[in-house]
Amino acid sequence: MRRLAIAALGLTALLSLAAAPTPPKALVDKVRAEINNDVGSEDDDPRPIREPAPKMFSRVDINGDGITDWRVDFRDMWGWCGTGGCQQELWLGRADGGVTQVFGTQVLEFKMTSRKTGAVLDLDFHGAVCRLTGSEACPRRFIWNSAEAAFDPAINAKGEGYLAGLPVSPMDIDVKTAPPEIQAEAQALATLCAIAGGKREAPPPVGRLPDINGDGVREWYVGSQYGECLDMTEPSGEPEDLLIMVSQPNGPFTLAWGVNDPDIGIDISSRPAVVFQVERPERCELTPKTCPRKPMRWDPASRKLLPAR
Repeated sequence: MRRLAIAALGLTALLSLAAAPTPPKALVDKVRAEINNDVGSEDDDPRPIREPAPKMFSRVDINGDGITDWRVDFRDMWGWCGTGGCQQELWLGRADGGVTQVFGTQVLEFKMTSRKTGAVLDLDFHGAVCRLTGSEACPRRFIWNSAEAAFDPAINAKGEGYLAGLPVSPMDIDVKTAPPEIQAEAQALATLCAIAGGKREAPPPVGRLPDINGDGVREWYVGSQYGECLDMTEPSGEPEDLLIMVSQPNGPFTLAWGVNDPDIGIDISSRPAVVFQVERPERCELTPKTCPRKPMRWDPASRKLLPAR
């Protein structure tokens, strides 16, 4: 009987090993490069190359196309967690055997629900993302957009559609992959900063916004909500911190609104989404939840975002 039990345990272990997910080499190579990007560059005594742990990888279904997709969980990887949670990544499997990253950021909680029409992500971020304290919940939902092969922000599980601040980007976007007019505006912001005698620690970020002019096309932003042109000698020449670029019929994205020292919010519970200019808490002497919000309206004639009346 003892021998039978041992044999059964051995068979169970073998079956478990056989069932363990085996990520494609291309994905393992990408994650290995990611976790070792700071190893040996300037150190006299560089750390040994770290290998991704097999348990970091799990099979998921992002878009219902029958090709295996992958989640990469960095919770047990040193240096990939902080007050904002741990790095989580999603990689879309391709027919050629390759993978494309479609999600990558730090989250406190991560829940993914697969559907034939595309996955739903229910996440909890550090409270600061929602202009709250770090201990307060910041739930955000994303739904897979098959047309654009990307995750879009959606009304969260609590029925809340107001997003304080810029929408959380599912992953950083390389400005070189953005439309030419977006690249040009990013370069212009960097140039204006230099002209003002300032410096930027990094190129102006770019990202996507929900549709705000009603044509069904997602918009773009350039810059951020934080003044990133530092140590200016000519403050009067400070470039705008945030630009919102809106789609136009059969043409490039055009500048609809530029603002200095902004604090904004976006309500996605309506279609199209509504942009709000928000008074900063330190100015209104209230909490972020109660600071005045001024809605902006889309003006088709001027193709601008204007204060609503």
